[in-house]
Amino acid sequence: ELLADLEARVARTAETVARDVETARADAAGALASYKEEAANELRGLGGSVQLALDRLEAQLAELRRGLATAEAASAEASAAAAAAAAVAEASAAALAAATARDHHALAVPPRPEAA
Repeated sequence: ELLADLEARVARTAETVARDVETARADAAGALASYKEEAANELRGLGGSVQLALDRLEAQLAELRRGLATAEAASAEASAAAAAAAAVAEASAAALAAATARDHHALAVPPRPEAA
């Protein structure tokens, strides 16, 4: 009878321990699933933030490229205008020199010697 009682207690203890272990496993699995879901949500949120920042950077880069293209076009226009102005100045100087030579010749005044 003592042996039967001891066996019954051991069996009840084993059943209790088995139930407790199963409950602990279920709780751990639930906690792990919850943690995984939280981590996934945080990563999705982080991914969205990174994507938003990347989109902003790409927009800024596109704006800088447009500004650079505009500046390059303006620089090319300014260079062309400067070249045209230099050509006009050169043509004006040549015309003035020719007119001066004609005037000197017409007046029969010898041209002044250039300073060396």
